Amino acid sequence: PPPPPPPPPPPLFFFQAEYGLRDPLRSRGLGDVYKRQVYMGPMCAYCDAAKRLLVRNNIPYEEINIALDTEQRDIMLKKSNGKRTIPQIFFDEHHVGGYVELRALEKEKKLQDLVK
Repeated sequence: PPPPPPPPPPPLFFFQAEYGLRDPLRSRGLGDVYKRQVYMGPMCAYCDAAKRLLVRNNIPYEEINIALDTEQRDIMLKKSNGKRTIPQIFFDEHHVGGYVELRALEKEKKLQDLVK
């Protein structure tokens, strides 16, 4: 008989297993409908900080890696009026900005109001 298949790889991030994510390369959060998007890239400390902040605040989101998808990079550039830095964060069609702007909303207690 053929050998058994290898076991699945471990989660890439600690919260992937914790939150039961359906696609570890794309989605971070809860449920199937994402109204929040985080455009990010590899080896990005601010991207990781933004994702941790959203998880900490129980805000589901879709992660879009622009290094893997150039079409999505072009969409990000259009939606962000040409901003090339990552992360670029959107709630519905509202452009939040990057991690610094997201963190400021959290500190000012305005983040949850924006999510509703």
